[in-house]
Formats: sequence, structure tokens, C-alpha cells
Amino acid sequence: MLWKPGKEGAAVTAFIFVALVTAFAVAALLRPATAFAAIICLYGIQQWSAANDPFFSNQLIINVSVALIVGSALGVKLLRRENPLRHYPTVAWLSFALYGYAFLTVFWTVAPANLLENFSAIAPRTLVILVLVPLLVTKTSDVRDAVHAAIAFGFVVLLLLWFNTRLREGPGALELQSAASGRVYGNYLELGSLAGRVGLLALFTQVGRWRRTALVGRVLVLGFAIMVLVMSTARGQMGAFVLAAAAVIPLNFRLRRMGIAGVAIAALLFVLAGQWAYDTLSGLKRFDIDVMQRNVAADRIDTSLTLLQTWWEGDSATVFFGLGNSAAYKILGTYPHFTALEVLGEEGLVGATLFATIIVSTVRSFWRGYRLVRDDDGRRAQTCALFSLFIFDVITSSKQGSLLGDSIMFTFAILASRYVLLVQADGSHASDLASGRPPTAAVGGLRLAASDAARQAVTRVDRPQVD
Repeated sequence: MLWKPGKEGAAVTAFIFVALVTAFAVAALLRPATAFAAIICLYGIQQWSAANDPFFSNQLIINVSVALIVGSALGVKLLRRENPLRHYPTVAWLSFALYGYAFLTVFWTVAPANLLENFSAIAPRTLVILVLVPLLVTKTSDVRDAVHAAIAFGFVVLLLLWFNTRLREGPGALELQSAASGRVYGNYLELGSLAGRVGLLALFTQVGRWRRTALVGRVLVLGFAIMVLVMSTARGQMGAFVLAAAAVIPLNFRLRRMGIAGVAIAALLFVLAGQWAYDTLSGLKRFDIDVMQRNVAADRIDTSLTLLQTWWEGDSATVFFGLGNSAAYKILGTYPHFTALEVLGEEGLVGATLFATIIVSTVRSFWRGYRLVRDDDGRRAQTCALFSLFIFDVITSSKQGSLLGDSIMFTFAILASRYVLLVQADGSHASDLASGRPPTAAVGGLRLAASDAARQAVTRVDRPQVD
């Protein structure tokens, strides 16, 4: 317990909340891309704050805070005359098309009232997360700033959650309880998502300077992320973290460079973490095999199959265009917790094609970028870090996801794809300089050459900066 409940505890909670939001804002004004950290961390801060003081259970507080931070950061970008649409990826337009089509289904959905209610509820948050945040990344160094800020701020939030909250098994769900006030509040899935994302960023990103010191810091952040992830008992997030890490580790790390001792230490830490997690979770009812099987069957598979059966039994127009967004609320009374199957049933073959194209395009973009940066430690790490976030959210979308609630998954797809385009642009620019050709820039599909004066000013060729 860090402080006592009551007025004193409420004042301390408010002070920490305001201090963190102010720190986010200052960082965003100095380096706008760091506002990315706000969408990673601030909803975890809100969970912690509300557990200590009921005043912060008002979702509007955190939504306005995130919007102001991201909006201010974008304003700084514009004042600096940086083009927020520079190298904007196709995946972004596909994502907008999917959400636009989902809203268009209001004209034939079986649940128009639910659709309008759901869209009005998610519109402000989706606008900030899906539309505005990707505009903050206009050069490769922005990704470095964004990732480092998410790790730094995420570590602070993880510390607060670890030392001042605890989870207890309530009737049918896990409950977040303040160790100071004893108040029960919160969404343990949000905590698991926060810990999983921060842990993946700490695992994959690299720092060019003070590498040994940074390595110690990364290990510390990763350790706390794993502890909070286990504390959250969010089964899907734990599985997604392991699978995302397993998929990307072979691409990012070079075992030969780690040496036998490094590999052995990493393996030992993995075994110890696994044993600790097993000892911590094995006694919980949530992790009973029969309970997990019933939850998967009843809450994911059965609901999704019921929705798909209704969709398939419709006429050809229904199969092609879908039952309409939010139809699951009319058919099931809730959403099916499986984003891909929900999109197939509600948005039909049109929406499913858009969804699948986004996934495939992001994977192809990552692989294209990976081949470009495989020998560049810094950029390879950033590429892998962003892609690991995308994998993490794709996996969790199959156990708790909904199209309207999973906009951050598409944000990671846009950021991962845009980073590849920016790396390609840097490489093309360096190639132009090295060959003696005037540097070129893509504007509206045209290649514009630099002026003769600018060409004469280029007297030497520098290697691209490693982010």
C-alpha cells in the first residue's frame, strides 16, 4: 500500500494522474510522435486511477486527455510544415473503407438502433486512435520516439499497477482492487493489453547509445510487464504475447551475436518466468481446463457460429453485403468476441474481403520492409516491434474483439506499413545521392528533382541515420 484511503489518497491519486497527463503533453509538444504512448498507456492509467478514486471512472476524462495530447502533437507537426500524409499507406485507406462500409450498413442492418448507438460511442476514440495517431509518423525517427516514449511511460504505469493494485476473483470475472482504498473497479483485459504491448516493445526495440545500460532497462521493463500480465490473468493477452514474441524473435535477434552465454541466460529467464507464472495461476478457477474450454465454446465459437448461420441462411444479397453492423446484438444480445467472424457475418463478403486484404497487405509490407533493414539493427528492431504489436492485437481480436472496439489493431497495421514506406524513401534518397543523381521526392505521383543549386550543395554522402 502506497498511501492511505480517504481525502489524502484521492489527492495523491489526482496529483499523479495530472502529473502523468502533463508529462505526456509536454513530451508531445517537444517530440510529437511521443503522443503515440498516450494510446498505449493512458487507458491503463485510467484503470489505476479509478480503482483509487471513483471520480476517474468517468471515461470522458481520459478520452478528452488523449484527444488533447494527440491533437496538440499533430498541431506541432503542422506548424513545423511536416506533411502528415507523406508516404501514407494503402492499408490506411482500406481501414477507413472498412469502417465507412460498416456505417453504411445502417441502411439494411437488422439492428439500426444498436449500430447508431455503438458508432456514436466509439466515434471520438476511433477518430483519435485510427485517424490522427498515424499522422504523427512522418519520418523514421518518429517511430523511434514513439516506441521509446511508450516504453518509458508504460514502465511508470506498470509500477503503479504492480504496487498499488491487486486482482481478485469476483463472481464470474476478475476485479481490479486498489490496495489503498479497497475499491473494486476496472477491466483486467485492459491491463493485460497494456502489459503485453509494453512488454513486446521492450523486448524488440533497441537504443543506439548506451546499449548496455539500455539493455538493463529493457529487461527491467520486460520483467514488470510480464508480472503485470500474469497478475491480470488475461488468458488471451498472455497467449498473444507468447505467440507474437515467438513469431518475431527469430527475425529480430541474431543468436550468433548473442553468444552461448547470452542464449543460455535468455533461456534460463524464460524458464523461470514460465515456472513463476504457472505457480501463480495454476490455483485459479479461470485456468481450469474445463472452465477454459467451456468459455471458448460458449462465448466465442457458439456465438460466432450462430451469427454465421443466420448470415448464410439469408439471401444472396445478405451473403454478399452482410447482415449489417451490430446485427449480433439483435441475434445474440452481445457481440461474438471474434472480430474476423463478426465482420464476415455483419459486413458480408465485402467487409471480409476488406478485412483480409488489410491483414495480408500488412504482412506483405512487413516482409518487404524486413528484407530492407535486416542488416540494420536499429531499423530492424523498430520494424519488428511495430509488427509484433499488430500480431498481438490480431490474436486478441479472436477472443475478445469487435470491429468497432478494435480500431487500435488497424492503427498498428497503418504504422507498421508506413514505417516501411518511410524506410524505402530514405533508401531511395540515399541511393540518389550516392549515384550523383539529384535527390527526388514523390509528390502526387510525380518525381521532382532538386534544383541545380541544391545539387551543388551536396558535397558528400552520409550513411542513413540508424534509428
